[in-house]
Order: sequence, then structure tokens, then C-alpha cells
Amino acid sequence: MATVSTIDACRADLFTKEADLLQKYSADTVRRILRIRDMYAWNVANPDAKDRQFVEEHMYRYGMARSMAYSDLAIIKSLLPFLSSASRDFHRWRFNEMILETYQM
Repeated sequence: MATVSTIDACRADLFTKEADLLQKYSADTVRRILRIRDMYAWNVANPDAKDRQFVEEHMYRYGMARSMAYSDLAIIKSLLPFLSSASRDFHRWRFNEMILETYQM
């Protein structure tokens, strides 16, 4: 398994199945990706939450140090524009498909 940074692994495989992740990355990296995926979902469900609340939730769920919680938060914040861009592109594509379908009718 090649050494890859966590942020690159998350960009490529944040929502990949765990079994596939285990074939591609080390067990520690897979655990971190799954943790970041879980906390990303929490962050999306709580968009008005402050960083402090994120860190407290992270520490409560995983019993990890505050520094690790802030490290995971930094990764999630760096992924948000990338993930929202993909969402915007999907919605743009879907709108175009709907318009074309309406035009053809």
C-alpha cells in the first residue's frame, strides 16, 4: 500500500465502502477516513454548529485528543468546497436534462 495523505485519500474515497478502503489503504488510514466521513455527516446535519461544538462532539464520539479533532475538522473544511462543487455540478446537469426533456416534449 502506497503512503498517501489523509486529505488526498478523503478526496478520492470519502464515501467508498469500507471493504474497498481496506484493500487500498492501511487500517489506520481507513479508520480515520471513516471517522472523517461520520463527522462530515454530522457537520452537514448541523451547519450552524461552531468549531468548538464539532470538537466536543468528536471527542465525545471517539475519545480522541482535542488536537486530533481540530485536525479532522481542518480536513473536513478543506473538503467542503470540493464536495459542494460536485453537488452544484450535479444539480446543474439535472436541470439541463429537465429543460432538454421539456423542450423535446
